[in-house]
Amino acid sequence: GLPGGGGTVMAALILGGAVILGLLMLWDAHERRRRFLEAARLEEAARNDLVAAYSLIAGANPAAALEKTALADEKIGKILGLLESDRHSLAWVSSLMAAEANFILGGGERLDTAEREFDRAIRLMRHSGGAAWELALVGRGRVRLELGKHRLAEEDFTTLLSFNPNYGAAYYWRSRAREALGNAEEAERDASRSKCLGSWPPAKDFKHLYAEASPPWGP
Repeated sequence: GLPGGGGTVMAALILGGAVILGLLMLWDAHERRRRFLEAARLEEAARNDLVAAYSLIAGANPAAALEKTALADEKIGKILGLLESDRHSLAWVSSLMAAEANFILGGGERLDTAEREFDRAIRLMRHSGGAAWELALVGRGRVRLELGKHRLAEEDFTTLLSFNPNYGAAYYWRSRAREALGNAEEAERDASRSKCLGSWPPAKDFKHLYAEASPPWGP
């Protein structure tokens, strides 16, 4: 051993370090579990806010829906902080709800906000295709029609139809965009296709899209 009991001291230091390291690991595991449980609680509450927003849009109360999306956004921000992440699956849902509520409320500033929220929702979605993605894309196209961005609107509807060629409402709205762009022949073809699919004209607001019992995102 080391002279003067140095070996005993060294052993004690090693043991003490191991104990401290073990305690730190236990504390870290406890803290990670606490953050996970808190994030799970907030996620459930945020999801409830968004389901409520969905119902409020179906009930033609978009202003109240926006209040619910704001509450959800606040919770999602806390979740991201707890999980030390910059993405969460509910973020695009919140943007989609906010976009549609702003679109229904209408007006120049509201439409600008709706376009930005649709942009964000589409960007945050992991995959193209599916009911929610289609809802977001046709929504952004319609906002762009209202804003006079006819070329961009046409691109949105064309993208949607490349994934789902039987989406009748997209033909209707693309015919509107093409008519505004001066493409009368193409507009007429789209109009005919929309009529064949029984979507002429489609509903002019989002309420009909919310008639189902559950939102177009996961459980």
